[in-house]
Amino acid sequence: MPRVTVVTPNYNHARYLPERIDSILAQTFQDFELLIIDDASTDNSREVIESYTRHQNVRAAFNAENNGNTFKQWNLGFSQAKGEYIWFAESDDYADPALLETLVDRLDRHPNVGLAVCRSWMVDQDSKLLGNCPDLLQQVNHSLHWREDYLNAGHDECKNYLFWFNTIPNAVPCSGDVKSSNVWVGRLPICAWPVIGCRTSMSSSCRTSRLSRHP
Repeated sequence: MPRVTVVTPNYNHARYLPERIDSILAQTFQDFELLIIDDASTDNSREVIESYTRHQNVRAAFNAENNGNTFKQWNLGFSQAKGEYIWFAESDDYADPALLETLVDRLDRHPNVGLAVCRSWMVDQDSKLLGNCPDLLQQVNHSLHWREDYLNAGHDECKNYLFWFNTIPNAVPCSGDVKSSNVWVGRLPICAWPVIGCRTSMSSSCRTSRLSRHP
């Protein structure tokens, strides 16, 4: 059984898939499986994805019809995951090679922790660096809360930070739609070093990578 299942839901991100998938396969921590779930893309995503299925760590699933819901894709990946930990890796982002090594270490050292997250670099559609999420959060609430590694109770992190600011983008809806809502049980470690690049535009926010336990 792999230590980590990486779930990459995709819809029409053929342009970004090579960088996304290559950044996963290049991880320094190699005990993982990669499950790519395509939601009936209309671009050449299937062709790109199938070119990676020769890799022993890669599995792919293709929906016959578009369900139009990323969180359903998360649930599908969650139900098929074999790993002890799960990383939901968005199809238009990419990661530093040390991401899994860094976050798996945090979870291994703190067995009562359910979710580990890290800071993110924001990049545009051409991978040009725009900044990082903590800089934006500091401008909003003038806090240095995310500048260093820390460990916090999940309920406190939600009550005092996540409730007011989307400090773990994409994680807020998951408490209602994704079966892994128990990630808030126990404590939450934050890695202050940015180990992911997330695609953004003027109308969208950055995503923070997170690694959760698979019950």
